[in-house]
This record gives sequence, C-alpha cells and structure tokens, in this order.
Amino acid sequence: MTGVTPTHPFAIGRVVGSLPRASRLFLLWGGAAVAAYPFLPGDARSIAYVGIGLAAVVAMYAGARLRPRSRGARPTATEANSPVSVPVR
Repeated sequence: MTGVTPTHPFAIGRVVGSLPRASRLFLLWGGAAVAAYPFLPGDARSIAYVGIGLAAVVAMYAGARLRPRSRGARPTATEANSPVSVPVR
C-alpha cells in the first residue's frame, strides 16, 4: 500500500475538483436522492431504497472495471489458465 504523495489530490485539498465529471454528477444526484429519501411516502421510499443500493453497486463495479491495472499485476484466473499466457514480470 502506498501513502499519499505531496502531489496527490488529497494532499493539496483538491479532491472534488479532480474527480471526473461522471463521478461528480453521480455524487450530486446520489446526495440529492439520499437527502430526499426520508420525505418520500412508503412505497416510493421502498423503490428509492432499492434504486440507491443498485446505483451504488453499479458505481462500484464501473469504478473497478475502469480503474487501470497496475504494472506488476498478477494475471487473472482466465489469463493464467489460457493456453497462451503472458509471463508475469
């Protein structure tokens, strides 16, 4: 695990400004949905609960898929079991 470098957004206080536009929109609309949640009637509240949870799962999956792989990453199970595997450095 690496620490926070002096040029990292957390170190220089520019966290939200350094996020991609899609992430900022997700945080904006997700925050609005969570803020409105307690004021919804019963059935709408149940639907919103499921929708907020589903949106969170989709966002985590998308973030994991879009994150670049590190250079020293081990091959995935599919890559390791394929007939033509790439050697790990």
